[in-house]
Amino acid sequence: MDPKRKKIIPAGRRYLQQGFFYNFFYNLKNKKMPDIKSLFKPKKMENNKQRKIDQTVASATQGLGDQFALISRKEVAAWKAYLIVLFVGGFFAAIIFTAMNSWYVGIKADNPPVIMSVVTDTDARKAGDEYTDHILLDTGTKAAVAVQAIATYDSAKVQIVSIDDSTSDFPYEVKNEDDSENGKIFVALGKPTPGVNSITAKVVDITVKALTDFSGSALTLKFDSTAAVDDSAAIEDDGNGTNILTQVKNVVTSPSVTDSTPPIVSGGSPSGTLSSGTASTTLRVLTNENATCKYGETKDNAYSSMANDFTNTGGKNHTSSLTSLEDGQAYKYYVRCKDTAGNVNDSDYTVSFSVDSGGGSKTGDGPAITKSSPSGELAAGTKSITLKIATSVNATCKYSSSSETSYSSIKNTFSKTGDKVSSTKIDGLENGQSYNYYVRCQDGSGNANTSDYVVSFSVAGGSGDTTPPTMSDPSPSGSLPAGTTEATLQIHTNEDATCKYGTSSLLYNRLTNTFSTTGGKDHSTKVDVESGKSYKYYVRCQDESGNATAGFVLISFNVGK
Repeated sequence: MDPKRKKIIPAGRRYLQQGFFYNFFYNLKNKKMPDIKSLFKPKKMENNKQRKIDQTVASATQGLGDQFALISRKEVAAWKAYLIVLFVGGFFAAIIFTAMNSWYVGIKADNPPVIMSVVTDTDARKAGDEYTDHILLDTGTKAAVAVQAIATYDSAKVQIVSIDDSTSDFPYEVKNEDDSENGKIFVALGKPTPGVNSITAKVVDITVKALTDFSGSALTLKFDSTAAVDDSAAIEDDGNGTNILTQVKNVVTSPSVTDSTPPIVSGGSPSGTLSSGTASTTLRVLTNENATCKYGETKDNAYSSMANDFTNTGGKNHTSSLTSLEDGQAYKYYVRCKDTAGNVNDSDYTVSFSVDSGGGSKTGDGPAITKSSPSGELAAGTKSITLKIATSVNATCKYSSSSETSYSSIKNTFSKTGDKVSSTKIDGLENGQSYNYYVRCQDGSGNANTSDYVVSFSVAGGSGDTTPPTMSDPSPSGSLPAGTTEATLQIHTNEDATCKYGTSSLLYNRLTNTFSTTGGKDHSTKVDVESGKSYKYYVRCQDESGNATAGFVLISFNVGK
């Protein structure tokens, strides 16, 4: 077991009966929140010596401190299941699963759904072969602080080889059990505030051995949406212990083609300054795949919290009518979209424009920007463009890739500027990428724009290439000789690609370490290692068309002592 993980040692029956059990349920029946510190305080004998069971409990909770305490694995005959109680720093209210007095927090239905899945890359199981099924959780843009995965299996068809939660996104193990007699797996894990917010949160990896040839999933998640004790669950970080799990499913998919990338939003309009008297316009954005888009006037709102759906949406072109526009006013709308696989943008796409007051530049408000280019989707293979801005008066213009930056703080000045047209060359564009440049200008009287003008465009992903690269031949593996201080990570792809790596299974665009030799089909990089230690590196790659692998290849090895 990973030394960083904390497995809680069960308390004995006598301790629970004389200490925790009596105090905890006495408070619950009297509608009071128990005094947590008193529950964990060891009971002493008259001679002031701790009993052996008290020492065991103190040892089990040592190191967790006041921020995290867990009690688990005490089976009481009158209960229908295990009692699991998690307390986190005062904010994480008691999460209680027990049939006694119907103490549980009901399921909270919501949109988008929170889905727990058994994911495997094969549907055909051959007798004697081993397969790894992954239990993943899509938290639906929420944060989960605890997860309970209960799965059943046919013990005549499969044998459980291992239940591995060492790479789980929920690092605190409460329970990890295989009941082979009844064909049942029970895993309960937690992570303190801020919990886990992910569309592919790793719960556990379960390796099974097929005892006979069969098709279909080896595991079936147990879930009847009644918040029962013996049921899969996901607990939201809302201070109330709310179960937010709404759906379970089995997914057979190849990691190389799994869609886990949110849609790319581009081509926002209108932009610049609309003519005086404009009372209505059409808000428009484009996406690189079929999606459903929403918009709002508040920045950094989650997709599920946005109140306004585009009137025409579901494809790649999304429009909605804006009315009641007024002269001299600036408007800014924040857009997020969700594709058909449920992947949601985690950052805003901004569409901003204004309506001319009829007088051009205003004192203190900077020059009006009337036109810009480029916009929309550019052809695949476009490497550079000329960014252009037209202003109502002579002005000096600057641009940035970051929004909400004051004119004086923007570092990039247009190479040609000072009159009514400003331009500059932008190099290094890549296929399948979207670009936003935030522009502000200042006229000859020193009046600078106080809000961004956004120039948005994208580059097409290439001529029909929508398939991520295939990764193979990872190395090193096994055990390296004692005394080795440097190892070379290597991976091969079937097409030119850029590869990244990390110590956890993050998505490609979230990995921060790029192979030192990459861009072709063979990729390598050196890492420092020490004798007596084990290493795991998760590798993902992206081809020149912008297709990133949704799955990862694990490079795992150790160095001898």
